Amino acid sequence: MFIDSLKNLILNGNIEGVSVNGWKFNAENANYDSDLAIISSETGVTASNDEKNIKVSGRKFETDIKMSYVNLDGDILMESEKNKSKCRQGEIQ
Repeated sequence: MFIDSLKNLILNGNIEGVSVNGWKFNAENANYDSDLAIISSETGVTASNDEKNIKVSGRKFETDIKMSYVNLDGDILMESEKNKSKCRQGEIQ
């Protein structure tokens, strides 16, 4: 973990985040931009919501600190109980 002078945070190694709205994310590395209040990762990420029975993964990930949205980019795979889809870009709100 590293915090710079602007209070930006860099996390390395098996990062797990949990939001109040039921989303969880796992990434190998994640960055927090304190000015934008954005969490991002470019090392691949998996996000899931057990209540909605949804799991998504992609190469790049961005969300706000409340995880009110999830932007994914690159080789996205979305799985639910009945469906499995692939695409290049996606946003979950």
